Amino acid sequence: MTVRRVESRLPPGLSAGDLGQASGEVLGPSGERFVLVSYLESPVPEQTRLDYVLFALPPAGSNENLWLDYVDVDEYRWEVTSPTDPQFAPILSVGDTGCFWWEGQRPSHQYVITVTPRLKGAILATVQLTQGTREREPRLEAKLARKRKDPGEPDSQRELINDFGDFVRTAAAATGTNGISARVLAAILYMELNARPKDGTRRADMYRRRSRINRTPTWVEWTSAEVRQHFNQSQKLVHLATDFYPLTEIRCIETVLAGDMFDDTVGPRVTLFGGKTLGVGQIGLSTAAMVIGAAPWVEGTPGKLSEAHGKVDQNWRVVPLLAKVGIFNRLRFPKANITLTAQLLDRLKNRANRYPTTGAGAFWQDEFAVSLLATEYNHGPTDSALADARLPSGRDENWRRAVRFVKPSYPIYPELFFP
Repeated sequence: MTVRRVESRLPPGLSAGDLGQASGEVLGPSGERFVLVSYLESPVPEQTRLDYVLFALPPAGSNENLWLDYVDVDEYRWEVTSPTDPQFAPILSVGDTGCFWWEGQRPSHQYVITVTPRLKGAILATVQLTQGTREREPRLEAKLARKRKDPGEPDSQRELINDFGDFVRTAAAATGTNGISARVLAAILYMELNARPKDGTRRADMYRRRSRINRTPTWVEWTSAEVRQHFNQSQKLVHLATDFYPLTEIRCIETVLAGDMFDDTVGPRVTLFGGKTLGVGQIGLSTAAMVIGAAPWVEGTPGKLSEAHGKVDQNWRVVPLLAKVGIFNRLRFPKANITLTAQLLDRLKNRANRYPTTGAGAFWQDEFAVSLLATEYNHGPTDSALADARLPSGRDENWRRAVRFVKPSYPIYPELFFP
């Protein structure tokens, strides 16, 4: 069985280490290159979901750009062991895709993740990654012990601060003194990852209880329902989309379905889903294409944003498939997604008609500036002069939350973790 497209290529211009913690490259019997990437980097926090992706790359020098070379794998055998944790029972798992996750790690131990891709029973390679662990942030735990609000928020706070804290601070610093501060980046990410929780959290469990269908849809069902719902062409599929909602709002499920979609050889439907948002920052595929220069940057005129969205969608359709796969992987991995989120926010802030001369430290203290940034992050950039810029009046607009979250207070405590 051919490896999924999204596991058969790294993003052009990026290394495996740009996506997360990466193993060394292991060669297969015919020159295939295998590399294992973890969403999180060692030392990983205790008791959190840990995701891994095994890339099966064609031999060096092959014709990657034309998709003529694939690696065949029909089985992946995963094993997690610990040389230091005597209470840990080894985990064994067999799957047909290069993706795996586990949780249950304890602090101050080491865990070894091993994967052996196979074809017709023959082992092609043995790839390993060792990760140390640490305890949860004690200052956050002390504060959570005194707060009892939304049942999903503690999971989101822990994920942002424990899992992604270093990614956020590094990505923000890379934008420079006139760029985006860590607290602004953290505020935007918190809103997005809280709305799209990872599987295993209390909010994800709540989403599962609300879904009328227990099983996960196939990517064909999912995309068909989304398209028909958008064009209101089939009442049956409109109901199907409603039945699966909000199951497909769980970030991990959404990512798996989007990854499967890239293997559509009939449509391909991925050309129709440029607006699909993915990952911890929930950036649209077509928006990411603009940020990295794979598609032209498009700004809309207030009151005519649909025209700009149409141009962005058209531009996405002609992005080469190799670049589309790379964009998906930038959005799939938290480290690369957070880097891209910071770059997008920096681009939005530092346009000539916004705040190019305002330092990152002063920017977050300007409520209107933060509100406008959050608005254009969600709805797209506009070409209005700063004096003419307006905020949406909707009650649930994200800009209202963004203003609160950058201040020294619950829920992300930027004064402690993202100063």
